[in-house]
Amino acid sequence: MTRLEALIAALATLTGARLRVWRRQPPDDGVRLLAGRAPRRGWHPALPARAAARTLKTPEGSARFAPVPGVAGAWLEARVRGRRTIDAAAVAREVAGVFEAEEETPLVAAELSVR
Repeated sequence: MTRLEALIAALATLTGARLRVWRRQPPDDGVRLLAGRAPRRGWHPALPARAAARTLKTPEGSARFAPVPGVAGAWLEARVRGRRTIDAAAVAREVAGVFEAEEETPLVAAELSVR
């Protein structure tokens, strides 16, 4: 299990939401699931090019999608049951921290190996 998968599982437990992290892959803009339970029938969202939170339809119902700050093409999907709400943008900010840590780890390791 990756750090991102572990974080998504923990945040899903804390928020009571179904969470997934998706990423648009250039150059053809294919969409890949990075973390969270895979949807049925190979579905993937039509992620917008413009980074602004929005509600999109999914096979399981409506879900809130928020861009992950500082991570090109990454989106958090958050779906709650009933009348509950979730601040998907706030959760996406936490997810951004894992991406940042993943990028910094090799840099720190390379710097330490030179010493």
